[in-house]
Amino acid sequence: MTDFADTTDAVTTRAALAAAGALPAGKAVPPAALAAFESAVLALTADVPRVAPPSDSKVKLFAALPPPQPALKIEHLGEAAFVPAGVRGVTYRLLHEDRRSGRLTALVRMAPGTHLRGHAHDEHGDVEECLVLEGELLVGDEVMRTGDYQRALPGSEHAEQRSETGALLYFCGTLDFLIR
Repeated sequence: MTDFADTTDAVTTRAALAAAGALPAGKAVPPAALAAFESAVLALTADVPRVAPPSDSKVKLFAALPPPQPALKIEHLGEAAFVPAGVRGVTYRLLHEDRRSGRLTALVRMAPGTHLRGHAHDEHGDVEECLVLEGELLVGDEVMRTGDYQRALPGSEHAEQRSETGALLYFCGTLDFLIR
């Protein structure tokens, strides 16, 4: 069994919070990290006696659920704001989040002069995709301009990314390296 007390990794911390049902909205968790806590959660609940719920609990539960998402979602530009990420000069607008996979789709805005540290993609993770919509993004020494696309496979590494001009990116993947 994993020694959770010695773990300081941010992804592991988020996975523990998600397993306990205490993860704040908007925080993605890679499935492999969440699976590591499954046995701990099952062990903690194994000795809890079963209690019959109140007769009106089903009605209250369904009333508290958000409405189902439509099969087609259209979101206009002014309907959602960009929110600060965990890196100075970077904001993002969440378009879609799949909490089970930890994958999301977002618009990411980088202010001029923003630098993102290099990072590795978990070899058991998911593909990361990025399309430059406006401005320029430098990935290491490679310059990406409007319309340029990058795809990072699991196990790959990014060099430092920066934008001297500012950039607007269409992003699919996990934003773990930004939202910490």
